[in-house]
Formats: sequence, structure tokens, C-alpha cells
Amino acid sequence: WVKNIGANSIRAVERCDVFFGPEGNFARIPYETGASHWSFLVENDTDWNPTATLKITIDYQENLQNGVRYFVKMVLPNGISDEYYFTK
Repeated sequence: WVKNIGANSIRAVERCDVFFGPEGNFARIPYETGASHWSFLVENDTDWNPTATLKITIDYQENLQNGVRYFVKMVLPNGISDEYYFTK
């Protein structure tokens, strides 16, 4: 989930870049095409407006492994980004 904490709506969400994979071996995941891809759903609004939350689903071509540290990063069209590490 990614919350819009800015003052403006974020248009063209499909133009965002999503990076995902094991730490040190991640790749850009395309929007809705390919073996690995991502999609989104705005959960509490009709558009990704300020205070709205975006649910991102990544369909990854490989099964996630226990004990492996994974990296996910989202970059908005204006260059603002955030990243997160997690272990399954």
C-alpha cells in the first residue's frame, strides 16, 4: 500500500515505475504486461487524491523464498520515490 501524502492528485498511475526483487538483484516491473507485472487499485477514493491509498499488486514470475530479503521501490512520474525492504 502507498498513501498519497502530498497536496496534489497523482495522475497516470500506470506511468509510475515499480522495482522489485531480491536485495541486490531487483528489476523494473512493467505495468500489467509480462510474466512479472504490477497493477493497482485505489482503495478509499475514485482517484489517487491526497490522503487516498493505492494498493499495488505485484505478480512476480518466481516464488518468494523464506529468509530472503526483498526490495520494492515505487517512483512517481515527478521523480518522488520511496522504497521498502522485507523478508518473507
